[in-house]
Amino acid sequence: MTTASVADAVSKAISEVGQESSVELAIFTTDEPPAVAEVVEDFARRHLRSPVEECLFYVSHQGAVVGLQLQDGRRVVLKAHQPVRSAAFLAVVHEVQRHLRLQGYPCPAPILGPEPL
Repeated sequence: MTTASVADAVSKAISEVGQESSVELAIFTTDEPPAVAEVVEDFARRHLRSPVEECLFYVSHQGAVVGLQLQDGRRVVLKAHQPVRSAAFLAVVHEVQRHLRLQGYPCPAPILGPEPL
């Protein structure tokens, strides 16, 4: 990684909270930054078909959001939701965002529907 690693960004976000991160525990089953980074980087390789070059940002609150620069040049944002969000709900959210984008609404184009981590 050239500038910021996913593990560094996760570590910084967790330290800013100043306590054990229940969001990371719920989503990734760990709040250890290297383990969270491994899940995110594996997801990018498997589903986006490109390794991570740089982590642009990482934020967690009700879910986790990570901005990535991929080695193939794409900049993407991954959203990871807690298990309370059903696959059906996430599929509808994806469909609505896709529809809005196709209608010219200024929102990011979804590149992948909901996938389990």
